[in-house]
Amino acid sequence: MPPEPPAGTEPSPPTPTVVRHIILHVCDSFRTAINRFSILCEYLHCPSYNPGALMRPEDLANFRTASSPTLQDHPVGQLDPQPKPPWPFDNMSQFLLMSWHNNGSSQKTECELNQLTREVIRHPEFKSEDLVGFNVHQGHKQLDSTRETMAANAPFHDDSW
Repeated sequence: MPPEPPAGTEPSPPTPTVVRHIILHVCDSFRTAINRFSILCEYLHCPSYNPGALMRPEDLANFRTASSPTLQDHPVGQLDPQPKPPWPFDNMSQFLLMSWHNNGSSQKTECELNQLTREVIRHPEFKSEDLVGFNVHQGHKQLDSTRETMAANAPFHDDSW
């Protein structure tokens, strides 16, 4: 028999039994594979049809094809989906420079492009007509051949500059 509780204290109520529940959420979500543009589609429920089956290539392309609607088919005030150059820049020189910067090598930095613009293109002695027939490879060969024509006592002759 357990001992009597001390006088003046009430026995503690029995602890309630905890009933554990498991809630199961069943989702039929669906995710497509990632395409070559790193795009995927995610659906909350598995679609009952292929949503892309009803799309025409003209609906996905950002350029006009022969079957694309003409400008007369566009509502009044709607912008042309593919504006003409120099958009979005102020002039063709800016457009050409930015197009060159954003194509090809990713090694061209903004700082270097600003330096090229400031120190070369905007230099008062720079003339674009002087570049007719210019070739970078030939320019390097010309620079390399300066050692042969340099005087033996020139400051950089011994450094193979």
